[in-house]
Amino acid sequence: GMSAPGGSDASVSVSSELAGRTVRIKYASSTELQALELVLQDPTTGASLSLAPGGHGGLAFELGIDVNTGMEGKVALVPSLTTNASLPASEMATLTMVDVAATEEAPGGVCVSSPLAVAEDSASVLEVDAGVSACEGQGDGTAPPPSPPAEQSAPPPPPSPATANNDSGSDGSGDGGGEGLSAGAIFGIVIGSTVGGVLLIALVVFALSRRSRDRRPSAISASPSQTPHDSDFTNNWGASSESAAGATPPVNRPSRGGRAQFVELT
Repeated sequence: GMSAPGGSDASVSVSSELAGRTVRIKYASSTELQALELVLQDPTTGASLSLAPGGHGGLAFELGIDVNTGMEGKVALVPSLTTNASLPASEMATLTMVDVAATEEAPGGVCVSSPLAVAEDSASVLEVDAGVSACEGQGDGTAPPPSPPAEQSAPPPPPSPATANNDSGSDGSGDGGGEGLSAGAIFGIVIGSTVGGVLLIALVVFALSRRSRDRRPSAISASPSQTPHDSDFTNNWGASSESAAGATPPVNRPSRGGRAQFVELT
């Protein structure tokens, strides 16, 4: 606050909060006020908010104080002609609530610009402290200056091939100069070797069993047949002779035709 003309000390402060489309305006004053005025802006763009007519709620509604709003974001609280009430000295309290009119506008927040107050006892104009709700460059209606861009540091140079190889070898994920293998590669090699060995053994067993089946008929047909030996022939002939000697000799009987024929009698 500042010293009001006439030597009296007065402090006035206001703040604003945005909830959806509703702006809540609060104030605190060490002296009774005849009028209070401020402008609501979007702190992102610096543009004044378009407000719906009038206000609602708060101390102004209870005391019958008129709340006038405009398209330029201006909010003015003046005594009503019927009540002629003024704003009492008060700790921080809700003064009134106003609504943002344009639904297509999506303000990034709200700030207070160009606040002023009129003392009731001396009709002197008082400065108002907007605190954390103050807009940058308040009073001139201009947008706040854009913040300077952060300095971008130059990107680091790409690593040299030797450095890249050393880094990849040090963390165990690279080729390590052609000497190291990852765990996945070693696992794949072991699985591949095992499967290959099993397939090779199966092929060998299949070939041996098929070869054994093919040789069985040949072995049977190639076995030598039993041929009669001299001793067997001699024995058989001797046995035949003996059987013939023991048999009844043939009897020579004349046949009807006049020829001699041998008839074996058994």
